[in-house]
Amino acid sequence: KSTENVVHLGTISTCISHHNAIFNTFKSHIITSSNHSSQKYFQYYDYSNKNVHKFVNELSTSLSSEPPNNFSEFFSTFNVQLEKACKLDQPKSSKRTVKNNPWITQGLITSIDKKHELYSEWKKAEKRKCLSC
Repeated sequence: KSTENVVHLGTISTCISHHNAIFNTFKSHIITSSNHSSQKYFQYYDYSNKNVHKFVNELSTSLSSEPPNNFSEFFSTFNVQLEKACKLDQPKSSKRTVKNNPWITQGLITSIDKKHELYSEWKKAEKRKCLSC
């Protein structure tokens, strides 16, 4: 590895332990752009629990009915079942990238979508309730 990007490095001695903490500071070559906020992340597969269970079941059924003779056949069967179970018909796009928001997991996105769906249903019910008053 090159050391040309190193700005500072060294150790920090503390009274807590006889071990010294090591630190290193690098020059950043991250390019920022004004277009950063408009960048989108495209999701081509949905690895939800439901889809993964479907994939495992279909793969198991497929391998039981037609056992592969070699790794290539297994790999082909694996990919076919993965495409059938998890590939989205149309890719989803989002500004939430893994790099920008690493805490936004697929489970959180599913929960957020469900919350929005329930809120929409509640608003419709409120309108019906108001109209009948």
